[in-house]
Amino acid sequence: MAKNKEKRISKKDTGIEKEHRYLSALTRIYVLFVLAVYPLVVGPSGYDNIVDVKAQVYWMVALIFLFVFLLFYVSYRLGQGKSADGVKWCKKLNVTDWALITFLIVITISSILSPYQETWLGRRGRNDGWLTMLCMLACYFPVSRWYKPKQLDFSIFAIGSGILCLIGFLQFYGYDFLNLFPYNRPPHYAYDDGTPLYSGFSIIFRSTIGNVNFFSMYFCLTILAFAVLYIKTKGSLRFLYFAACIMNFILMQIGGSDGGKVGVLGAMVLLLPYFLSERESARRTFILCGGFGLSYVLHHGNMIYNVMPRWDSDAPGYDLDMRNFYSVLPLKQILMISLTALAAGAVILIIKWWPKPKTAKFAGLAVALVIIIVGLSSVEVVGRNLPPENIIHQAREIMHGRIDDNFGSSRIYIWRKALETLPNQPLFGTGQDTFLYSL
Repeated sequence: MAKNKEKRISKKDTGIEKEHRYLSALTRIYVLFVLAVYPLVVGPSGYDNIVDVKAQVYWMVALIFLFVFLLFYVSYRLGQGKSADGVKWCKKLNVTDWALITFLIVITISSILSPYQETWLGRRGRNDGWLTMLCMLACYFPVSRWYKPKQLDFSIFAIGSGILCLIGFLQFYGYDFLNLFPYNRPPHYAYDDGTPLYSGFSIIFRSTIGNVNFFSMYFCLTILAFAVLYIKTKGSLRFLYFAACIMNFILMQIGGSDGGKVGVLGAMVLLLPYFLSERESARRTFILCGGFGLSYVLHHGNMIYNVMPRWDSDAPGYDLDMRNFYSVLPLKQILMISLTALAAGAVILIIKWWPKPKTAKFAGLAVALVIIIVGLSSVEVVGRNLPPENIIHQAREIMHGRIDDNFGSSRIYIWRKALETLPNQPLFGTGQDTFLYSL
């Protein structure tokens, strides 16, 4: 009897393991697609409708993933003779799960009550409607439970991101082999020889990502992820993550993503106590910071000595703000800081002593506070010489209590109007992705 019981338990465990193996593999395929393949997706019309194409591809992939996942899950549950126990399932939900479910219910009610049809798919060129939110929130549940990350996944992510960066670099030098830029519309987007203008349209769109808003989100993920992977990974794969991190950093400079720069810088500063807690991770942190600085100097030095000489006030796409930016850029000082960071990394490699993790974390916190103070001081000094459209100048004005609706690409206006319109739609708003109509 005992043996038979043991066999039944063994078969049951095998069935559960098989179920988990299939569901984990399925979620892994989905995650790898989103991280490594999806950013490379483009349509036949290039940048003309790249955001819409990406949205449609995501909807299709997410819905197929959810359908196949549920098919596998239900078939295995029924095969084991188990019925759906809603009460037991609800007990397993955590605070985050309930928050997301509540959010989905709220936006569903909001979309049903909305007078605007765009709420379901979102406005063209944004596509942040109800369907996008449904796909994201629904995919969270299987991924958060069944996805088991592996080192190979991070490597595939880095390779896919590297390909994306290479496409952007080639575009920057005039080799748009995917024909994403609309060169048939001069003189707004290209010089006479077909080289993309480094202003206007060629900054807003770059590589296979889409517009600058997607750029900002993408780099806030990739640069930070690869930085952590390089600093904490043992073995030769850390060099792959280092290369991917630097390549993404350079492309962020080319793409003119101010939001991405602020997000990455802020997160890196906050992560310093974690990075400096161990000797080896501290050494790699200094090396990475030196790599950031050197790549920054090389790119912007190339802009000053090779690209800027082609700019004049009569040229198409002339960008006065960008010329003003380069006229005050302290490349020599950045170069010295970069070399100092690299030297610090070399010194840490030689010395064997390092503070205890707790002490090192406090030291990292102190360094982060110093960087924040120096950063705010730099905003004060540098910002006064920059034009009103520059984000650093706007940050300086906000520090002095002078706030204008045009700051942050008119985000100050949007936030102010949001507070004004809140009493009109206090519970459910006007529907997903329809806030523009309520301004």
